[in-house]
Amino acid sequence: LYEGRLGEGGLATVFRAWDCKGNLGKVAVKVLKRHSKAHARHAFAMHRESQWSLERLHNPRNPRYSEQHASLFARYLEDHTGFADLGIEDFEERRKFYESPDFNWYKQRVELPNKPYVVMELVKGETLQNAMP
Repeated sequence: LYEGRLGEGGLATVFRAWDCKGNLGKVAVKVLKRHSKAHARHAFAMHRESQWSLERLHNPRNPRYSEQHASLFARYLEDHTGFADLGIEDFEERRKFYESPDFNWYKQRVELPNKPYVVMELVKGETLQNAMP
């Protein structure tokens, strides 16, 4: 359930929301603004951010996990960009494939949801634009 718009950047809009299907409570939902073949690389950037949070930064099973470092960043909770469903199971292999200099976003057929999005914990604070002098 969307409660309001929190902010907007060049690629995505972030909304305050309430998780009606699960038990996450208040969350932030980051939705890609435009979606087409030309913008699939931006959806992948959102996917990469969320996977780094889910698999590394906020994952206590990761050998490099640091609670102190993790606490500095908003935690991603869910990834709905569609990339995890495209056949390459391992995140590192997926990165190698889509970040390869030979990969052509315009020629490859990348089928993603109409509105790729990620769900993050809702944290109090101000936008980066307001925080920067």
